[in-house]
Amino acid sequence: MKYLVRSQWRDLISRPLVMIALLVNLVLALFAITVVHVTNHTLVHEFAEGQPQSAYHYIVPFTDNHESSYFTFRERWRAGDLPEIVGVVPVIEGNLEIAGRAIPLIGIDLISDLHASFDLGDTQPQTATQLVTQDSVVAFGNDLANTSFPNHIKVLELHSGEQSLLLADIATAQNLLGRMGEIDAAWLRNNHEPAWGWLEHVFPGITSGFGFTLPELSLADFDIKPMAVWQPTQAFAGSIAFNMGLLGLLAVLVSGFIVYESTVRSIERRTQEFNRLQTIGVSVLQIRSVLILEATALVLFSVLIAAILAFVFLQHSDLISKVPKATFLVATSKGLVLGLSTALIGVILAFTREVRKLAWIVLVFGVVLAVAMLCFGIWMTTTLVGAYLAVLALCVLHIVVLTPTIMRFLDALVSRIIPKSLISRINVRAMWQHLKQAKFAVVAFSLAIATAIGITLMVGSLRTDFFELLDARLPPGVQVREASSVDPAIIRQWAGVEEVREYFRGEGNLSIGKTDVIATSLDEFEARRYGYEYETDRVGVYVNEKIASQLQVQVGDELELKLPDLTPINLPIIHIFKSYGDVSRVVLLPKNQVPASLLVRDRVLLIVHPDSFADVERKLQETYPSATVLNHREIRERAVQIFNRTFALTYLIALIAVVVAVIGLFNAALAMQSAKSSEYRLLNTLGFSRLALFRQSFTQSLLLGVVCCSLSVPLGIGIAWLLCELVNPRAFHWTINLHVAPMTLGYPLLLGMSAAAVASVLPWFFISNNPK
Repeated sequence: MKYLVRSQWRDLISRPLVMIALLVNLVLALFAITVVHVTNHTLVHEFAEGQPQSAYHYIVPFTDNHESSYFTFRERWRAGDLPEIVGVVPVIEGNLEIAGRAIPLIGIDLISDLHASFDLGDTQPQTATQLVTQDSVVAFGNDLANTSFPNHIKVLELHSGEQSLLLADIATAQNLLGRMGEIDAAWLRNNHEPAWGWLEHVFPGITSGFGFTLPELSLADFDIKPMAVWQPTQAFAGSIAFNMGLLGLLAVLVSGFIVYESTVRSIERRTQEFNRLQTIGVSVLQIRSVLILEATALVLFSVLIAAILAFVFLQHSDLISKVPKATFLVATSKGLVLGLSTALIGVILAFTREVRKLAWIVLVFGVVLAVAMLCFGIWMTTTLVGAYLAVLALCVLHIVVLTPTIMRFLDALVSRIIPKSLISRINVRAMWQHLKQAKFAVVAFSLAIATAIGITLMVGSLRTDFFELLDARLPPGVQVREASSVDPAIIRQWAGVEEVREYFRGEGNLSIGKTDVIATSLDEFEARRYGYEYETDRVGVYVNEKIASQLQVQVGDELELKLPDLTPINLPIIHIFKSYGDVSRVVLLPKNQVPASLLVRDRVLLIVHPDSFADVERKLQETYPSATVLNHREIRERAVQIFNRTFALTYLIALIAVVVAVIGLFNAALAMQSAKSSEYRLLNTLGFSRLALFRQSFTQSLLLGVVCCSLSVPLGIGIAWLLCELVNPRAFHWTINLHVAPMTLGYPLLLGMSAAAVASVLPWFFISNNPK
């Protein structure tokens, strides 16, 4: 055994580049897993934490908004009609007009469910008591920090957060909203957490990905819905987390290919040495145990380095505000398990590479199964998992069918190509030999590049659609927010002002839950902004894709919208506009269909002559100092910044997967160049200069990059199509028109070819400078 250990140690110190490359490969993959997990966990739980409804699982809306409906429901619950429910709390919701803007207000009865743990942020113990005993509110939201509240609204505390809202006792809320004796809904608390709840701490977003839902509850005369349906923000965050989690797993999968390829190379290179060790009594089991131990030690060391790098990165990035210790520990443990499992599977598969002779029937079965998965994911399910099963099936078909077919075609083509130049013949034959011998590294590289192509095309397509949206919805003009004090009649008299448009906002209820309501003049101007061909004789509402998808409605169907203190409004849907990732449900309706008193006029849009922007903005700020004046150009710039920041982590993880795959190509090329060192010495003896040999190696590497990236293009376009047509509609209820632009496609291809060329030519320098 000691001879085996010595042999392994000598091999390790004799090939430091290979070990460093493997280490970097694993560190990057585990870094991606750790960063993605911490970011996703924080994202999912930040949406829930700080929300008063986070402790509740169901909601029952009262269509008549009467307190008597709530007490009838509560009486039936106490009689045992809903044994699954252990807590009920009445709720009223609305908007308060404060400083010219509409701020959501939620009123709850804190003492109706004494065993509930309302998540009120870092609230002082006496605050809950003051909410019940005083006419006061707790404010949530970063943008409320500088808001001037009226004297009759006492703010006990202000908590940071992305979502702005006010929380009050139900009696206080009824008084502030002017809706005495009304209750909108009741929140219901289940007697136990869902069986899959713990999975969210290990794989954030998995419940959204698999479409896990709470069991349905029914009670005659009442429509009980899961809270996730009524408040869709949690599902939205979960979908983002699920997508990012799978992208992080890609880096680990690619690293598994690299570990496999490296182990195969090591076994092939040391076959004679292992045979000698067996003649002196070393068993095959001992040899394999040492290789497994080596892989385990490498993963453990990689986990430590990856954890340090991830912690430093998260501390200094703006992805999250702070790094929770427990979450970071889970992320590191998750990386350890995934990294160790992937590495050991790669090593074990490398041991059995020679005995795995797949029969044609197995390959046919695999192809049929992949086709079935593709069909199932596209047409037979509506879950995110189904969409990614289709992506996986496409990758399997690419590896098992398309790549071997192209390789056989190229093999036949290469055998018939006889370039006139000796160097050209050497380049083509050497490149082809490299491609066939490093097939697993090539497969990993093609998968990574294909994913990069798919993501780049998807984001590029979204960018195209998004910019079209900005062009349509942000015409040259000035927007005034907190605009309740603005007098449109006066502004219309100003020089340079061509038109003044008013927008009234509030909240309403649909059968699927709450929705944002915007009332304005749905004329030709507004139709153009939302991509609708205006017809003067049609009266109806615009709804976004989220509503259309959840209600399963089309243009022409009737929509029933319930507003507080108003009988339901029934109007036909005349247009469905794109959501572009908006988490909210949005309904636009003609302002003459709803009393202005029910909504808050919080925005005014001024269409201004191009030469008058500066004068109009200055006059607005002087006349209405409490209002916020924004040029549409500034809003566009902010939107573009948010767009770029949203996909920054996506690009980073995709880039890490590409780098990990490039390291695999580097390892394979290093082994190939080591085997060809004698060939280089012979060519050098025949008179070939060092520059000529470098040109030869560079040409081979460039040809290799072209072939690898060409193999990636069909899969990349297929992944992009699935992302646009399946993943995004199922995750976020918005669609993207796929745009395969040459520049968008060229960027990842150029990156891939350059990386492949560099990864393949670098070993030449190491080998030529150190032939040993």
